[in-house]
Amino acid sequence: MVAQVTRSYKIDTDQFKLLERLNGQFHLPKSEYEQGRWIGQGCVVVFYKSKKAVVQGAAQCVEEVSQFFEKVTNQSISDEKYVGSIGFDEAGKGEFFGPLVLAGCYPRPESYEKLLAAGVQDSKKIADNRIITLDPIVRGLSDYEVRRIVPDELCALWNETENLSKIMSSEFAKMIKKMTDRSDLEEVTVVVDKFSSVTNRLTGDFRRISNNKNVQIVQEERGEKYLSVACASILARANYLRWIEETERYFLSKFNLDEFKLLRGYNGLTEYGKEFVKRYGREEFNRISKRFFKSYSQVVSSLF
Repeated sequence: MVAQVTRSYKIDTDQFKLLERLNGQFHLPKSEYEQGRWIGQGCVVVFYKSKKAVVQGAAQCVEEVSQFFEKVTNQSISDEKYVGSIGFDEAGKGEFFGPLVLAGCYPRPESYEKLLAAGVQDSKKIADNRIITLDPIVRGLSDYEVRRIVPDELCALWNETENLSKIMSSEFAKMIKKMTDRSDLEEVTVVVDKFSSVTNRLTGDFRRISNNKNVQIVQEERGEKYLSVACASILARANYLRWIEETERYFLSKFNLDEFKLLRGYNGLTEYGKEFVKRYGREEFNRISKRFFKSYSQVVSSLF
């Protein structure tokens, strides 16, 4: 399979038409978001109504088109810093109940406009019901990996390291390897929403398990400003929300309840925990709790 390279530029209609100077042909758009396409010898340019041109294909063809666009537009870099990147984010890290969910996402460049039009952005800015709606849209337009680490497994990993950032780094590295191993991109930029001040740990963990020298890993604060990370944040959050829904259904069924709502956040956690253990037992409480959190000891000590 030919390695794929992706770049993006802001151009106008007249600049798009100048592609007639190169060896290729114009084609009709394939979606409502497109204005047209140009197919060359090994790559394709998708020109969107938003005036974004996404160039994707074999490295030599993409380089030729990119140099052409840089001449006619006076651009030396793409309008999005990490266009064509694989993004990674998490959900549930700070929640007392539930799993840690890690997600990686490579939104296909030809789908960028559809994702943006659907309302993809940082999941923290989107209502939960909208997250659930966006989740299948993102999955349908991307390559992705989601890793749900339930509390029992997470606690076991904690017992080995006693450092949540180390756990996340190790697990992210495995996911990065899995996604980059099956990618046909010639060069891969991985953008991770920054989760640790030790920024070289993730790269080190990846290098220990992969010989792929064409993978660049960067961590950025507020990484969700990039589309790939925003997509990953939606996948992670949706998976965490599904865990809450599954857990609530479990308690409704097992204890024959008319109503059950799992506490979110920490407000009233001690009283909630005491009542929870009284009704459903310590074993059930442990099963859904991050038992290495300090708040767990505070809740448990209040029981005696």
